[in-house]
Amino acid sequence: MSNENNQHNHGNIKTIDISTEVRKDFLEYAMSVIVSRALPDLKDGLKPVHRRIIYAMNDLGITADKPHKKSARIVGEVIGKYHPHGDTAVYESMVRMAQDFSYRYPLVDGHGNFGSIDGDGAAAMRYTEARLSKVSNWIIKDIDMDTVPFVDNYDASEREPAYLTGYFPNLLANGGMGIAVGMATSIPPHNLREVVSGIKAYIDNNEITIDELLDNHILGPDFPTGALMTNGQRMREGYKTGKGGVIIRSKIDIEETDKSARLIVTEIPYQTNKAKIIERIAELVKDKSIDGISDIRDESNYEGIRVVIDLKRDSNPDVVLSKLYKYTSLQSSYSINLLSLHNSIPALLDLKTIIKHYVDFQINVIIKRSIYEKNKLEKRLNILSGLNKAHDIIDEIIELIKKSAGDQESKEQLMSRWDFNEEQAKAILDLQLKRLSRLDRDKLHNEMDQIKERVSYLNKLIENTEEQNTVLKDQLTDIAEKFGDDRRTETISDSVMNIEDEELIPDVKTMILLSEEGYIRRVDSEEFRIQKRGGRGISVNAANEDPIVISTMGKMRDHVLFFTNSGKVFRTKAYNIRQYSRTARGLPIVNFLNGLTNEDKITAILPLRNTKEKFKYLTFITQKGMIKRTDITMFDSINQNGKIAIGLKDGDQLVSVMPTTGEDTIFIANKTGKVIRISEDIVRPLSRTASGVKGIKVEGDDVVVGAVTSFGIENITTISSKGNFKKTAISEYRISGRNGKGIKVMNLNEKTGDFNSIIAARETDLIMIISSDGNLIKTRVSDIPLLSRSAAGVRGIRLSGDNQIQTVTLEYRKNGEENQEFEEE
Repeated sequence: MSNENNQHNHGNIKTIDISTEVRKDFLEYAMSVIVSRALPDLKDGLKPVHRRIIYAMNDLGITADKPHKKSARIVGEVIGKYHPHGDTAVYESMVRMAQDFSYRYPLVDGHGNFGSIDGDGAAAMRYTEARLSKVSNWIIKDIDMDTVPFVDNYDASEREPAYLTGYFPNLLANGGMGIAVGMATSIPPHNLREVVSGIKAYIDNNEITIDELLDNHILGPDFPTGALMTNGQRMREGYKTGKGGVIIRSKIDIEETDKSARLIVTEIPYQTNKAKIIERIAELVKDKSIDGISDIRDESNYEGIRVVIDLKRDSNPDVVLSKLYKYTSLQSSYSINLLSLHNSIPALLDLKTIIKHYVDFQINVIIKRSIYEKNKLEKRLNILSGLNKAHDIIDEIIELIKKSAGDQESKEQLMSRWDFNEEQAKAILDLQLKRLSRLDRDKLHNEMDQIKERVSYLNKLIENTEEQNTVLKDQLTDIAEKFGDDRRTETISDSVMNIEDEELIPDVKTMILLSEEGYIRRVDSEEFRIQKRGGRGISVNAANEDPIVISTMGKMRDHVLFFTNSGKVFRTKAYNIRQYSRTARGLPIVNFLNGLTNEDKITAILPLRNTKEKFKYLTFITQKGMIKRTDITMFDSINQNGKIAIGLKDGDQLVSVMPTTGEDTIFIANKTGKVIRISEDIVRPLSRTASGVKGIKVEGDDVVVGAVTSFGIENITTISSKGNFKKTAISEYRISGRNGKGIKVMNLNEKTGDFNSIIAARETDLIMIISSDGNLIKTRVSDIPLLSRSAAGVRGIRLSGDNQIQTVTLEYRKNGEENQEFEEE
């Protein structure tokens, strides 16, 4: 090619910097995605595709009061006139607008198969039908009253609204999700009644805080699928900064059956797939990531979700539940990202600002529709005034029309001769002669009066801010009454987003019972009524031949230490012990506690929290009067095979284990009713394998039956085997050296029986006494009389036959903590 040709071609080519061009093109693409596809508008809460679907359906007359029409007809209208994208994308958007599990308040009323919460797709658009829902009417209402601007469509062949009137607060009520370029939005749905309440509160007080809105009006997201939701600090941050999150958990009930328990899932987190959740659970069971599940089946129907998870006989429902929350979508996180288009610019806004912009927009719409209505009424009033005037000169007008050469001359004559304006003259000429002669003057006057009154009100509305606010509040109240419903998502207090297994389990009080034959269970202590002293109690044992021998109180997240007759200790969490009803037998402890053999017998149980700042030692008391202190940190790590806790001598066994501070005094009680009080610090700390030293002298067949510490108490409660009890001030127990015989603390006789228990209780606490026939009585410590050390006490529980007190449990109660005030009749 010649140099001349090269120069000629070069003259038609413009040299540009490629990085500049790519940057410009990508920015244009990004802005197109942001503005025209992915983000909802702050005014009507709709993305362009949703807005176009609603507008096209309204334009076709497929409203809530008209019959459904084929979805394919609607999709064709949308893509042909307004949305130059794929028909599948438009149809899928319309399908979501019709799903009551996707939209809190569906905008489309679908007829046919519109998919399911199991992830099933909708039927092809040629099979389904749709129309606008009643809610959508309030999103597009008054669009023909010059309330919103119209813009050209993609090829300038049609006009479409830039946004809809949006009387229904769609952005907050239905929320929205979208991923643009470099940004995303995730606005959760809310309860309409709460949203309206919050907007009205803002209208009444523009200085209202976001905290006040959240505390009194908008309580947080309200998802269409219900479930449970945390409402902690991250949620509040979301509404204050525009970015935050909540945890959503399935609503799961635990049902006890005769053979085992089962979990019933009735509500699942928003935007999760039920079928995939069930599939995931099956996988976890198969690879043994979750133990304890025997079967899972989906019993859901048109009435709602019901997934049944059957548990194995020896499994703990709370543990299985916590694992399901952790490893499946039965618990999921939802990010709050309040990003939307404000005047075509992406803006991350807080809750109050969103409400403010909504109110400003709605006031603007009210003013515009009022001006439109006023102008229309004034035009009508002008015509009515002309007709009224014409009524007085009707014969002359008829004569004029007869003599005129045509309409134009008649109009000009009317305007020049009687001073009618052009609209009035046209209206007179448009009337049929028979109607002109029969004009009902009273009817005209009534209509004119009504129009004048309405115009006067509209002038006031256009000028008066208070009137505008009243109209908006009334309008919102009407919407809330028509479409509002109760909250579906329950809130639970939890500010931590990444919740560990243990934190999913409520840290409530629980009672642990162990029978003589080694059956263990947890029981809710609230199942037992508080009774007056001397009552018979209620049954806690289904098998009278297998009495309860150890009972203790703790909290669900406590470490529970189990001490055996061989001096070993095992450890688990309280929530790992399965909960049963008060009359159930429970589960053999050898099946539950790994490492425990059939030869091991549990002789003491100690629920223990991480309280190293308060307690420094574990103090052990044996049946033969030995006492030992060991540093509490030596029990931090206990494997499933257990470890040595105390070196027991032949014929001896552990009676009591308690945490101590190092500065307490210890009360050790014998079966014969003698108690010794010694200072803890006279017993030097020993290793785990040590046997300890003599604490109290035990003679003959006498044995130690219990021990307590003086930490935080003023009185000592003592109980005999026949059910007598009393309180005695600790000042009546002198401190002595170890290995003494002790002092008499209860006047025992045939009626009182042997000494049974010594309890360190405060006045706010409760005592639960279990008899050998399996009856439990729960009584207030404050109801136990304060008597001298040598007194026999009063009857605390009424025993029948040869029954005796088997075990006694103390339930700690803080000051002000409510008790169950049921009394036995």
